This record gives sequence, structure tokens and C-alpha cells, in this order.
Amino acid sequence: MARRLEKDSCWAEKKCVVLELQGGLATPNGLDRSNGFADTLKAKAPDVKLIQRPTEWTADMAADAAQNVLTQNPDLDGIFMASELMASAVNAQLKSAGRGAPVGDPSAVIRVAIDGTPQGLQLIRDKALDATVSQPLSAYATKTAELIELVSGGGKIEVGPREDGRVIDTPVGPQYQLNATLVTSENVDSDDLWANKIGK
Repeated sequence: MARRLEKDSCWAEKKCVVLELQGGLATPNGLDRSNGFADTLKAKAPDVKLIQRPTEWTADMAADAAQNVLTQNPDLDGIFMASELMASAVNAQLKSAGRGAPVGDPSAVIRVAIDGTPQGLQLIRDKALDATVSQPLSAYATKTAELIELVSGGGKIEVGPREDGRVIDTPVGPQYQLNATLVTSENVDSDDLWANKIGK
């Protein structure tokens, strides 16, 4: 988001406004995604005004929040979505507000999401989403099996960095976080992405 905003006219004027559509903040994923985005944006783009709205992972709440914020901020520069499931509904609101320009158009609202589903990758191909963060779904399934075998054999999951990610301590026990991949138009067709392996 910060790299895309740097190319926007709002950057030099220090007038960029970004909407964050949060997931469920009562869930670890929702809280981590929100904190991760907000903290990183503040560090890399301290002059950007961030507006945060909860959605509880629902497209309807995301659409309502986008509509309300666009009404109050018609020159909105970017939208971060905690999940791609919000993207189609948000894009419909952008179109209704006259802000539905495709990615690459100078007047387009920058759109970034998380998940890396086949639908999200298609939105990137259709120039309806700038980027998404692909969570390695198939790798998580394999890693879960490995960890179950480890613990069943008396092993312990140690906290710390790994080649494929890191293990952090949480109130409910260790959490294995695998490395994710930023997907843009440049690598959206990569065979390394789990969403491109479905059906092959």
C-alpha cells in the first residue's frame, strides 16, 4: 500500500487517506491482520490518514463501511481489506461512487487484500485489485500434519524463526506462521501460488 501511495499525487501533498476494512477483531487472525497493517503503514507512511472500520469478515458490513467512508471522503486513496471476500462488494461501492477505475488508472483507488484465493487472483488479472497476500494454504495442511506427528511423538514446538516462517507464543499456545507471498500483476500466474495449483 505504501509503495503504491508513493506514486499517487496525494503522497507529496501529505493528504493520502486509506480505509482499513478489518476482519473480526475478536479472532487472532483478525487482530493480527489489523495490527500488522496499521503498524506497518504508520511506520512506512506516517503522514497517511488511516480510517479503520470493523466488518466481522462480512461482505455486507464491508460494503456499508466503504459506502459511508466514500461519502465522507470522496477522494479516498486506498482500501485495505482483511479478506478478499470483501473485494467484490467493495468494488461495487467504488463503482457506484464513480471511483471504479481499474488498477493503473491515475484516478483508481488502491486496493490490497489478504488470502490469495483463485477469486482474488482473478481480481488482480481483471485489474480490480492491486495486490493480495497469499496465505500458503496447502503448505499449512502439510505443516499441521508434521506438527501433529511431532507432538504425538513427545516432541515440543519451539518458539522462534524457521526457514519457512516463524513460531510465536500466543495465549492458547504456539502458533506456526508460514511465510506468505505478495501477489501482484507481475506474479499472479506463478505456478508456486496454491490457488493456481487447484484442478491441476
